[in-house]
Amino acid sequence: MDNQTLVQLVSALAWPFTVIIIAFMFRQEIRKIASRLSALSYGDMKAEFEKDLNKLERDAKELPVKESSTKVDHRKNDTQTLDSYERLSRISEISPRAAIMESWRDIEVTTKQVTDAYGISNDGQIAGVKAIRELVHQNLLPESVVTVYEQMRRLRGRAAHAADFTITPDEAKRYIDTAYQFHNTLLSLLQQAGKTSRPKKGG
Repeated sequence: MDNQTLVQLVSALAWPFTVIIIAFMFRQEIRKIASRLSALSYGDMKAEFEKDLNKLERDAKELPVKESSTKVDHRKNDTQTLDSYERLSRISEISPRAAIMESWRDIEVTTKQVTDAYGISNDGQIAGVKAIRELVHQNLLPESVVTVYEQMRRLRGRAAHAADFTITPDEAKRYIDTAYQFHNTLLSLLQQAGKTSRPKKGG
């Protein structure tokens, strides 16, 4: 190995060692900076979740619900629905994220039941927001329902996948209250389907 090759080798190895030494010397400062960046990211996600939850609650006031669908009149509702609400409220004290996801699952199940009842699910090919839009298209629900549905879906997605911020039991309960209201809107539609004979889509 000649001198020039040796110099090049030493130069190539020097930079990584220099970086390691600098990182070691300033490890406390680096940790503080990383912690601040993490706190900023946490704060942004938390603030965005709270902002969207507030908007959801405002928009949900436009839902076409019966008086018995409000939180004050839970006792007037179907026993099974009320039991589900109370179960979710208990879950929210233990795991707010799980309570939100369970609330959303109830919405999905009831949406499928409604589309089946009105003959528009087409063997399960119409689901989710497409099912809600079809109900709106058939003048069974107002357009405002679509907005609330999509907002609830987005918040559920953040609860499920963004684990870098904490969801409080109070926030989960606010989501559950809105989901309960939305759920009762769908149940009202389901009850109407039982009283009215409608031709199935494509039939």
